[in-house]
Amino acid sequence: MKIAIFLFFLFLMSCMKNDKTSFIAPELRGILALDYAELGIDQMNLWHELSGSHLWVKDISRFNTAVQQDSFYLVSFKDKSELFDLVSASDSLVLRDISLGDDGVAILKNPKEQEILALAAASHTQKSQSLPCGATVKLMPLRATRTIEYVPPIYDESIYLDEVQKLLNQTSKDKLIEHISFFEAMGTRFHAAANQEEVSARVLERIRSLTLNIPSEVKSISEVEHVGSYQKSIVVTLLGSQKPDEKVIFGAHLDSINSHISSHDGPAPGADDDASGLATLLEMLRIINDLGGQFERTLEFHAYAAEEIGLIGSGELAAQYQNEGVKVAGMMQFDMTAYSSEPGKNTIFLVDNNTSPFLRRATKDLLHRYLGGDFVEKKLPSGKSDYFSWDYQGYPAVFPFEDPEAYNPLLHSAMDTSLENNNLVLAERFVGLGLAFAGHFAGIISGKNDYENTFAEEDLNGDIKIFLKKSGNTSNYELFVATDKDTEHAEYCLAEDDKNTCSPTSERKIMVNIDQTASRRFFAGELSSAVLSLDTNQRILLFAYDNEDKLLRRRYFSLQRP
Repeated sequence: MKIAIFLFFLFLMSCMKNDKTSFIAPELRGILALDYAELGIDQMNLWHELSGSHLWVKDISRFNTAVQQDSFYLVSFKDKSELFDLVSASDSLVLRDISLGDDGVAILKNPKEQEILALAAASHTQKSQSLPCGATVKLMPLRATRTIEYVPPIYDESIYLDEVQKLLNQTSKDKLIEHISFFEAMGTRFHAAANQEEVSARVLERIRSLTLNIPSEVKSISEVEHVGSYQKSIVVTLLGSQKPDEKVIFGAHLDSINSHISSHDGPAPGADDDASGLATLLEMLRIINDLGGQFERTLEFHAYAAEEIGLIGSGELAAQYQNEGVKVAGMMQFDMTAYSSEPGKNTIFLVDNNTSPFLRRATKDLLHRYLGGDFVEKKLPSGKSDYFSWDYQGYPAVFPFEDPEAYNPLLHSAMDTSLENNNLVLAERFVGLGLAFAGHFAGIISGKNDYENTFAEEDLNGDIKIFLKKSGNTSNYELFVATDKDTEHAEYCLAEDDKNTCSPTSERKIMVNIDQTASRRFFAGELSSAVLSLDTNQRILLFAYDNEDKLLRRRYFSLQRP
């Protein structure tokens, strides 16, 4: 896991070893703001917070120039003494101490390879108290704004589809064991190991063998070279038939690491971290191949290089996609899927920091519809994985994970083997979730008629009443909803024209619970007159959920003037 975070800041306030004078690198001087007020109201969408340190990028153009000319690595730490034991106190090192209890931050300019490896190894050692897991990340160019695009699914995620269930019915724990063992048997997949070309060749061969039935005009398999690592990422593309320029991405990381040894070629089996995530991708590909699945949007499966030393592969790919204007409907990352601290517990945890609220909502609906629910939203206390690279570049991303506070304690060691992967039922649920996400967001073509018929027949209208009125002296509208007492919370959006999904310009919003009686609950929200027109028979979609986040009611209201 990495603390990936492609933002960039620099300011100095303290610290060199032995009380040396503090300084700031000239290349980054004046680029970062310490005070939010310094940014000004017109720059609110440009802020990029770094690890709770409240540092904001002030000049994105200058920052991008700097990180393209030189290599800068962000390091997070709790005690700078261990940091100085690992890197030289040169003019490349810039530090800022944060308030007691929070992380400090540092930037290394053009660090030596052995320094990067030492930092990565230390931050992956659970004995380290001063360098949190995933403390090092390479900084990438920033996009101009921080707005996350909303792209609705092809099929509303609250609708159950038999064609999607057929995909889920084919998941196999035995196949997952085969896939995990395949990666584990390589000994190490460390990004700088001598066997990296052999690793890539074997993975490419296995992908080809699992996708023989997918037509060549639909399928492509490629390797992607990187600036920050000699290891290459692997991208498998299944071209969409109706919306080929819109992509749905599934990711896992190819590399492994053993933080207890200094050798590049020592044992780093990485069975859970992240052979289990790679196995999820292979199993999804196997099932799509066997059932002849075809999709409206393009599906991509990414095996990222060098995640363990700073999200190199995903960081460079996400920046490239953003630079090229690639449209991504959603990205789902699989990183550690086969372990639970309680072996019989099959809960999937949805990381809720640096992920898309919309995709988390969709994922929860899919879990209820196809996998019996059993999920918890929880923050990842430290570290990041490749999903963050996409979120940071303004793409919607979601990260289903093992328990963020009780994940596999054997990761980044020679003990991370398939013998210690104690929950294949949980691993199989991750595969099912990925297939359901693909079926709805990429739109499995065989489910089209099923979707239209199911939507027309399914009755979730129930007891929901709506009241709309002008909002005070403004031109906006206040939306009030009354529903039954079983409703825990409600959400709403404007519908896309002639479709039963939210409009691309109207992501779902959560309503405020304003009152309740013994039998009723009342919620409120607001709609802007800039997007709401009473002269066009516009529709509002309302969703009511119970205390387990399960959909109870769904209603559609057409608006028109009396």
